[in-house]
Amino acid sequence: MNETVSPVCSLEYRQKMGGIDAPSDLVKCQLIHEIGMITTWERWFAMMELPYPGMRGPGYSHGSMSIEAAIRGAGVALGRSVLVAEDLAADRLVSLFPDVALEVEWGYDLLYRVGNQDQPKVRAFRNWMLKEVREFIRIVKT
Repeated sequence: MNETVSPVCSLEYRQKMGGIDAPSDLVKCQLIHEIGMITTWERWFAMMELPYPGMRGPGYSHGSMSIEAAIRGAGVALGRSVLVAEDLAADRLVSLFPDVALEVEWGYDLLYRVGNQDQPKVRAFRNWMLKEVREFIRIVKT
């Protein structure tokens, strides 16, 4: 399963900023950073052909921490699609530009030893994972 990132924030933060209607509006926002992630704000601004305003805002070592900061209204985070799906569905976060996503450097793969694909434990786990991924995709598309 591949993953993308796109700007997300709380509805309250978007209202506090007087609306964030265009990618260029992000220059006035506090940007929340995930330290160590290769897919950075700098790359996102480059993709949008906008000048990067520099690191203005807190940095966190885990994506879940940056998402929590965005939910609390600390600014705008680059939300990983897998991490923010439930928060978007529950209206804890809003996707600012849902049609603009940047692919991240890695995704998710299910690995098992060659020849073990038909073992009952592996088959059961694989079937469960497929069900979960299908549910995730259903949530994301609604």
